[in-house]
Amino acid sequence: MENVILATSDDGTIVYQKLTPKYLKQAAQTTKEILFSQGTIGRSFGVPEDPEALAELEQLPLEAAKDGMSIIAVDKTTDKIAGVSINKFLVKSQPFFQKFLATFKNSKSRQYVDYILTTYEFFDIFEHCGVDCVMQILFLSTSVEYRKRGIATKLCELSVKHAQKLRDGVNVKEAVDGGKVGLEPVAEVVYAMFTSPISQKIGRELEFEIAKRRSVKKSGESQGEAPVMTLEYKVLHKS
Repeated sequence: MENVILATSDDGTIVYQKLTPKYLKQAAQTTKEILFSQGTIGRSFGVPEDPEALAELEQLPLEAAKDGMSIIAVDKTTDKIAGVSINKFLVKSQPFFQKFLATFKNSKSRQYVDYILTTYEFFDIFEHCGVDCVMQILFLSTSVEYRKRGIATKLCELSVKHAQKLRDGVNVKEAVDGGKVGLEPVAEVVYAMFTSPISQKIGRELEFEIAKRRSVKKSGESQGEAPVMTLEYKVLHKS
């Protein structure tokens, strides 16, 4: 079945749609090449220089996408993914990242996962919001040639709208394996770890609330020099 277009860019060149099996591998590749290779956390642990670490980390978006809530931006002319938001449900009783910490063999990919896990401990979104399930905008990436066009902002905006529809009882999930995804779980909050000034600006535009800040510190780097991640959320109310 053809994917429904959720939105189109003003110039008509970019369409936004749910992530489907057709684009799954390309979405994971984009996440690897952009976020893991160029993002703050990956660079802090030397991931870009380690092909083995990158290969292991590519498993994360492939697995997270199975929740059926991820959104992509596609160039209509080339059919290439211009940007992707891999969205993942976090359920209090069902930890996600721990299994990768147990199976990853590369020290840098393990450090990457461990940093995310310790960030969850640093700020407990479940306790803070009094909920059992949130949807995290987990991996947000825009390809270099498509930047400064508002694509990441639109991906986040649509992700929030998607989560809101689910909160209202509409099953908007899209299986990436050709099957079906049930209505549950349903998130009551959209959560994000914004690691750059650009993504943090998106948080302000979409009226996310900043709960805490955490530095992303490289070995040997002073606290004052380190980039700062903001831990942000937006509560979803039933319409």
